[in-house]
Amino acid sequence: MELAALCSVFASLRVLPSRSQFFQYESVALSCELHGNLSGWRIRRSTDEGNTTEDCPSSSSVCFIRELYYWDSGVYWCESAEGKCSNKVNVTVTALDLILEAPVLPVVEGEAVTLGCRNRTSSGFFFFFYKNGLLVGNSSTGNWTIERVSKSDEGVYKCSSSGRDFFSPESKLDVTGVSGETPAWPLMPIGLPVVGVCLMIALMLLCLKRNLKGTRSRRFMRSRVPVGSRRAGYD
Repeated sequence: MELAALCSVFASLRVLPSRSQFFQYESVALSCELHGNLSGWRIRRSTDEGNTTEDCPSSSSVCFIRELYYWDSGVYWCESAEGKCSNKVNVTVTALDLILEAPVLPVVEGEAVTLGCRNRTSSGFFFFFYKNGLLVGNSSTGNWTIERVSKSDEGVYKCSSSGRDFFSPESKLDVTGVSGETPAWPLMPIGLPVVGVCLMIALMLLCLKRNLKGTRSRRFMRSRVPVGSRRAGYD
C-alpha cells in the first residue's frame, strides 16, 4: 500500500466490467495499460480482509478472478519492479442484493455521467440515489444521469430501492478538469526542456536552409548575366 502511494504514476489500471462494485460470485478482469513494454509489471492489491498487500492471483499485468468473494474487496493497482505504478481502484464485493454502478476512473467535467442501481434478485423497484448521505435523485429504471457533471458533483454516492431496508455500498465519484488534470501517463519533468531544444534545432535548420537557398539563387542569377554586361561593369 505504501509503495502505491509513493511511486510515480506511469500506467492505468482498467477494470472490466467498468465498475468498482460487484456481487459475490461475479467475475472481473483487471489489466495494466501503458505506452511501452508491460514486462515486469504486475497487479497488486491490499485487501480489507486481514489488511494484507499481495499480488493479484495471476501475478502478472492481467488478472482474472472467476468468482469474487467478500475477502477480495480492497484496493488494486499496477506496479513495476522499478517502483512505477498506476491509479488505484477500490473494489467492493458484497453479499447483499444491491450495488451501485459508477465510473471507476475520474470523469471529465461537462460530460454526461450515468449511475446505475442494480438489484440482483428482483426488478421493477423504484430506485433512489444519494450523495454524501442526501437524496439527490430517483429513477424507475435504475439509471440516473447527471447531464453535465461538474466539480460540485464530486462526492460519495450510494443507492437504495423501494421495498428494501438497506443501501448499496458507497462509491466515490471524482471529476477532473476539461484539460485532464491527472493523465494516465504524465510527461517526465525533462519533457519541456527537450521540446524546447528540438524547436530551437528545427528553427536553426530552417534558417540554414533558407540561407543556402538564397545563396544558390544569387549564384544562379549571376550566371544568367551576359558576359558583355559583366565586362561593362568592370570598365
